[in-house]
Amino acid sequence: MRVPARQLSRATIALALLVPVSAPADRGALTLEIGGDLVLTQLTPSFGSGDSVQGSLGGAEIRVRYAVSNRFELEASGFWNATATFVNTNVRASSGGGPVTGSLRREVGRGGAAMGARYLAAGSIWRVPLGLDVGWLRTSSSSQDLIDVSDPQNPVSFGLHIDPARTDRLFLAPFAGVEWIATDHFSVSIVPRLEVPVGSSSSPALVFPFCVGWSWYLL
Repeated sequence: MRVPARQLSRATIALALLVPVSAPADRGALTLEIGGDLVLTQLTPSFGSGDSVQGSLGGAEIRVRYAVSNRFELEASGFWNATATFVNTNVRASSGGGPVTGSLRREVGRGGAAMGARYLAAGSIWRVPLGLDVGWLRTSSSSQDLIDVSDPQNPVSFGLHIDPARTDRLFLAPFAGVEWIATDHFSVSIVPRLEVPVGSSSSPALVFPFCVGWSWYLL
């Protein structure tokens, strides 16, 4: 049975689109990645003292990688997370009329930068990158308000003036994930990392970045 040339051509094109092209040796590759991320974190009150609260933020990332060998890369990245509402309960603070206890409502945002290295532990088309970043993180709190919730049906503000706050800290971030080399230039990756504060009582943050990348070969 003879297969028409037109059908054979269509099948060849479809196969080329569906099957990833194996990338050449990565040494000398310069890769730019951009994408979004989801951050899971736990925050203590930025005013007074009280219970920690867990929450999430979303944002964007940009990363540049350079392959010094076929398996070892150096990287630099920046990230920004849009503000999200966090509410800490049982927050105790002082006011002109004495101590008060309530819920601290605030808008929290994040931003920072990092540098690090990664090793491609396995794979050529489906890869497993492992590595470590060292970075700086700024966390900002704005629109802060301590709310009296003694009557849950009628919460009211204590009317305290709470200035915006921000904290800067260093972190270490081990990471591991998966990267799909779709063509010799285009890639898609999900590489979660755990941001661990250095010299701080702050809780770690778990970050799930989803990025697409484009590579240029300089050698």
